[in-house]
Amino acid sequence: MQEPYEEIDRITADAAERIGVKVTQEEWNVLKGLSRQWLRYACGFCNRTDCPPAMTAAVCDAVVAAYHRRGEEGADSSSVGGQSMTYEDLYTTLRERLIAAGLRRLRL
Repeated sequence: MQEPYEEIDRITADAAERIGVKVTQEEWNVLKGLSRQWLRYACGFCNRTDCPPAMTAAVCDAVVAAYHRRGEEGADSSSVGGQSMTYEDLYTTLRERLIAAGLRRLRL
């Protein structure tokens, strides 16, 4: 499958903007890697080579959530200093959004 590089760059830029701080080159590379990973997953799940706007938005949300969870991969929850965090399953959330948007194409 050929990667839609234009979409990867767009998702990376949108995710960097949503994080709300100026990202360093290293953080940009992390975001770009996450964008590539989540877009590949979404395209594979939906059996697509194109990336409609609804898919771009869903992937961007997954990238931002994954960026914020760095260092706590695989954890369902964590507690620090009396503050408790519970994490959603990003794969399940992304799959549900893609299905709800009608983006999945079934293979014949």
